[in-house]
Amino acid sequence: MGNGKRILQRGYLKRMVPELSYNALDDETFNRKLQIVKEGKLTYGGLLMLGRNEEIQDSFPDFWIDYLEIPGLSYADAEPRYTYRIQSTSSCIPIFSAR
Repeated sequence: MGNGKRILQRGYLKRMVPELSYNALDDETFNRKLQIVKEGKLTYGGLLMLGRNEEIQDSFPDFWIDYLEIPGLSYADAEPRYTYRIQSTSSCIPIFSAR
């Protein structure tokens, strides 16, 4: 995960939720608190949320992002089951922020 991407994600968080106390943390503390990094190593969660597609595929060859747009009030009541599926991409953050 490049430093530029980390800065981009933190900038997004600061713009969307400026009052969040985590915005005041330094990078190392921020990454540790969100469990992006543990004992100096990138966690699987950090990899899935912030990693590039080729890095994710190396660890999780069957990785696929499913964002399901469910019509109605619950999954059980939905007919059809879902109406939209997002294609796999390099990071979850831009997908969810774009919708």
